[in-house]
Amino acid sequence: MDKRFGVIVKKAFLLGIGAVTLTKEKLENLFKELTQKGEITEKQAHMLLEEMGKKVEEGKKTLEKTITLAVKKAIDKMNLATKEELKKLEKRIRALEKKIT
Repeated sequence: MDKRFGVIVKKAFLLGIGAVTLTKEKLENLFKELTQKGEITEKQAHMLLEEMGKKVEEGKKTLEKTITLAVKKAIDKMNLATKEELKKLEKRIRALEKKIT
């Protein structure tokens, strides 16, 4: 790997902080532009696009987990019943209805 490629990779990863918000199309356009300027090769552009795609997916998964956890904590603080708890109550109600009819 030549030194210029390393610099480009470093810049791309710095951009990765905001990559979660970038669409695949925007990334493709960025790497196409860098290729046209001769700053990277098509092979390097493909590798970078693939790597950035992986980082975006990892970021999405992390964000989804964080949001899910935050929502769960908020629901717990509000003392709301979960779907599972409601299903158990429905089952108990049906059993009690059978007993009294």
